[in-house]
This record gives sequence, C-alpha cells and structure tokens, in this order.
Amino acid sequence: MAFFSLDSEYRQWHRERIVNEATNLERVFKRRGIQNADEMLLRPITDVVLGISLGVSGVVMSPYRGARKGGTKGFLIGTGVGVAGLITKPVVGVFDALTHGAQSVHDIAKSVNFLERRYQQVQKLRLPYVFGLMKILRPFDDISARSIYLLGMFPPKTKLKRRLDKRRELHIYTEVLSMEPGVETYAIATSIRVVLI
Repeated sequence: MAFFSLDSEYRQWHRERIVNEATNLERVFKRRGIQNADEMLLRPITDVVLGISLGVSGVVMSPYRGARKGGTKGFLIGTGVGVAGLITKPVVGVFDALTHGAQSVHDIAKSVNFLERRYQQVQKLRLPYVFGLMKILRPFDDISARSIYLLGMFPPKTKLKRRLDKRRELHIYTEVLSMEPGVETYAIATSIRVVLI
C-alpha cells in the first residue's frame, strides 16, 4: 500500500521498517511473555498518528522538495505526490496498526500458553499388536509386542539379498530368558533371523 503514496523516500523508510520488524531487530517482546505492556497498547495508536502526520506533512514537504529538484514541473509533481500521500499514508498507518495489534495478540497468546498446559501429548500405554504368518493379526501378547519393538531397534547388520526381505520378516516365536535377577533377555526367532537381545 505504501507504493501508492508515490513518495520514494516514504516507501524506502516504510520498507526498512518492515524489514527490521520481520527480522526481529526492534522487537519489544521477549521470548517469554510480554515485557512492556504500555508499548504493546500504544504501538497501534502511534502507527495511526504517524500515518496521519506523515500524510499532512507530505502535502507541504513534497511540493517543496519537488520545487527544489525540478522547479515548476517538480512543484506540480510534488503536489500530486503530496495529495496522494495525504490519502495513502494514513491508510498505511491503519494497516500497520492492525498488523501490530495482531502481533500483540499473538504475543499475549504465546505468553499465556493455555493449550500447552492443558493438553499434553498422547502417550502410548502399550505396544501395538503383532501380525503373524500370512499377515493375520494375533491376539495381544506383551512379550511378542516387546520383541517386535526390540527388533525394530536393532535391524540386521548384514544387507539382505532383496529389499523386500525386511518387509517379509515375520515374528515366529519369543522366549524370555531370566539369566540374572531383574534382567530379561529375549530370544527372538523370525522368518529370516534368530536374535538374542
């Protein structure tokens, strides 16, 4: 919208201001909540007032600058730029105020953070079911489910002849060995390997 003001200096100033805000160089709010609530409330009002004052001052300053650069022709061009700026600069100020107001709401929501406190990530209570021969779903067995989980954590170190062999690995049997008190060792037999974990 600043493009329609026809004022190259204003467009340059507004572009630099937007870039500074986008890269958080002049960001008032820190990562954890709002540090300065007064600035959060006054910023949209300042944007509107700044837009109006730049528009009104442009009616006087643009013809003056145009006359200094190009004489009578520059004065007429400056007058046109000033009148265009009288309309567009306050509108740009209102849009900036809406943008900064939305950023303030975003910062407030980020600092309050209702959702992360209320909703926690879903945690699995048990391991998934196991598919047996011919891809038939077997009744849930904690030992078989844990053995499939362990097989996924320890894939075969040697490359299989075909890539599809890994998909065809089927769980056949698992035995839990109690070799030491409190330590479980799993002996797992699958369609392509026997593992002791």
